[in-house]
Amino acid sequence: MDQLHLLGLDFGSTTSSAIVATSQVLRNCATGRMELAHSSVVYRSELVFTPFRGDQIDDAAMAAHLDRWIRESGVNPKIFASGGVIITG
Repeated sequence: MDQLHLLGLDFGSTTSSAIVATSQVLRNCATGRMELAHSSVVYRSELVFTPFRGDQIDDAAMAAHLDRWIRESGVNPKIFASGGVIITG
């Protein structure tokens, strides 16, 4: 089965980071439900201070971090199957 590439982003009031993982989607033989299996982290960014402009996250600065993290992960951004974002603070 093909591996999926997943992107996770964490934007907090102090720091932000990214993680890239691979996983497979399999059918659980007991429940019949689809689930992620054989997950593996392939890239974990360093923590950066969350950039702000006034009291709002600086979109342009955050986009630059995101572009750099994806580039550093070595994964073509067109092949991400799914992602998730946590925003706190």
